[in-house]
Amino acid sequence: YRNTWLWVCANIQQSGLPVVLLGSAAIEDFENAPRKKLFTQIHCLALVCDDDVLRGRLMARPEWRRSSREPLLTNQIKWNRSLRDHFDPSEIAYDTLYTSRLNLDKTCAAVGDWVAEGLATP
Repeated sequence: YRNTWLWVCANIQQSGLPVVLLGSAAIEDFENAPRKKLFTQIHCLALVCDDDVLRGRLMARPEWRRSSREPLLTNQIKWNRSLRDHFDPSEIAYDTLYTSRLNLDKTCAAVGDWVAEGLATP
C-alpha cells in the first residue's frame, strides 16, 4: 500500500512539482518500501498532543469510527506518546508538531508552514 503511494508521488514529481503526501502511517512503512529509492529524501511530520487531549479527541469522534473503543483508544495513546517522547538520532528522523493548544485552523497553518519551510530548504 505505501509502496503504491510512493509510486504515485514519484510520477507526480516527474512533472517538476513537489509532492506532499498526508496520511497516517508509521515512518518505517515508507523508509522500508522498495520505491523509497525513487526519492532522495522523505520528510515526516508527526502531529502529537497530550494524552488527555488525544483521549478527548478520540472520544468525541462519531461512534461509527469506533475510535473510543478499547484496545484502539489505548493503542493510539501509546503511539502518540512514542512519537511525542521518543527521539533517537540513530533512527529515522522526523519533526513533531505539538497540537494540544492549537485549534484546527492553527494546526493546518502550522503544517502549511512546515511544508513551505521544507520546500525552501535545498
